[in-house]
Amino acid sequence: MKNSQLKYNKLLQRIRRVGKKELFYQTIADVVQFAMIFSVMLCIILVIQVFGDLSISGRYILLLSVVLLFLLLSIYFGNRLIKRIQSMNVYRLSDRIGEKFPHIKDRLKNALEVYRYYEKNNENYSLELVDNSLERVHYQTRNINFKKLINFKEIKFSFLKSTLIIIAITLVSLIFMDEFGSAAYSILNPQHINKESIDYSLEVTPGHTEVIKHSNVEIKLVITETPPSGVKLHTQNIINGQGTDLFIPQEKDGSYRYMITGIRDSTTYYFYSDEFETDTYLISVIEYPMVRNLQLKVTYPDYTRISPQLMDENIGDIEALRGSKVKTNIKANKNLKRSSIVFDSGYVVDLNVLGHKANGSWPLRKNDAYVIRLEDLNGNVNADPIKYRVKVIEDEYPRVKIKHPGKDVDITEDMQLKVVSEIFDDYGISDVRLLYRKIQSAFQADDTSHQQLLSFDKRNSKEMELEYDWDLSELNLFPEDVISYYIEVYDNDQVSGPKSTKSLTYRVRFPST
Repeated sequence: MKNSQLKYNKLLQRIRRVGKKELFYQTIADVVQFAMIFSVMLCIILVIQVFGDLSISGRYILLLSVVLLFLLLSIYFGNRLIKRIQSMNVYRLSDRIGEKFPHIKDRLKNALEVYRYYEKNNENYSLELVDNSLERVHYQTRNINFKKLINFKEIKFSFLKSTLIIIAITLVSLIFMDEFGSAAYSILNPQHINKESIDYSLEVTPGHTEVIKHSNVEIKLVITETPPSGVKLHTQNIINGQGTDLFIPQEKDGSYRYMITGIRDSTTYYFYSDEFETDTYLISVIEYPMVRNLQLKVTYPDYTRISPQLMDENIGDIEALRGSKVKTNIKANKNLKRSSIVFDSGYVVDLNVLGHKANGSWPLRKNDAYVIRLEDLNGNVNADPIKYRVKVIEDEYPRVKIKHPGKDVDITEDMQLKVVSEIFDDYGISDVRLLYRKIQSAFQADDTSHQQLLSFDKRNSKEMELEYDWDLSELNLFPEDVISYYIEVYDNDQVSGPKSTKSLTYRVRFPST
């Protein structure tokens, strides 16, 4: 039994080996034949497009034909491969070997079947009969080359024929490379229009253009000769890639127009129909620089002792004391090349720029108005900037009033006069002086003016009542002498200089006894 199994397995190996080899060569030949048929048919389709210059619908038909041809050939040759794999059955191959070698006839197949039946039911078959059958067949086929079962001549002929045709088609394609390339592109892109075949002119406005963000853009197509039907406009947002196709009706003047309202992003566009397609144009949307955020900080002169004031955001109107400094911080919508503050008076303040921010300081000198000028990296300047108002508040003059005695008086024998002054100023007093002179004397009047500095608390000098005990004995007065006097005060204006105010002038008489 072991010897019979060994011979059976050897016969199976020889048969299966030749079957696999035949399948391999036949598959190679089929692949080349597939490529040949597809190349021939594709060449015919390209020639149709080259000479026919078909319309969009015609090119869609050709594209569909190419796809159907590929599918049909794939189904046909795939089915052939499946059938060949199925024909690799050992018993079918043994039948073919018997037909190929007449002295074997069906002995090979019978021997294999006897052994198979013996394995299934060994009670009805003699082991000796099985062994003799396999031995006889093994002996008869020992010198037979089963590879002769493969029809190499037919396979080679099919392979060479297909290869030569493919080479010929390749040479033709190389010779007419431009024509075939253009035809292939037209078929693979049916919507593409060959502009060279258009026998009328197309005028598209505005063509390539730059517009301001949120503006309206009118797109117009003018066609000479007989205008085609079914004109459409394709637009595509280059930021998000969203495209739109619109049917454009013909205007009374024969043109085709479409208005893009409030354009936000750069957009490409072109007109097309079944008969033509214009060039693709770009509408570049320019976003002019603009102030997104404005923050002003007013620093008052030191002498006012007022804390800096931070203005509300985006408030550019200023009303502050002369000499105050305004720190300006700006945030723009894009990176800046330069920025400045331009005043109506002609004064210009250049700001420091860093990215989309700018800052700088400038003094309040006089009533004026200003705009903020921005320039982006491409040289675009902000359009219609807001004009802001500048109002300068003047430091007021101080006020002074002699409250006591507040009238002309006679001095008493103690030669003392109490002078009480009421003093007011918006930002404080720097000096208080008592000025006097002898205007009448029993001997000789003295027109020389004298003054006395009065001390006071400068920390609380905006509004104060100042008392001064004036000792007139130092003046060496004689009876009937008369002294005129007044109080003069100075504010602490360090910008325009201290301003002074005088009180009313009063008299003091030294009466005779």
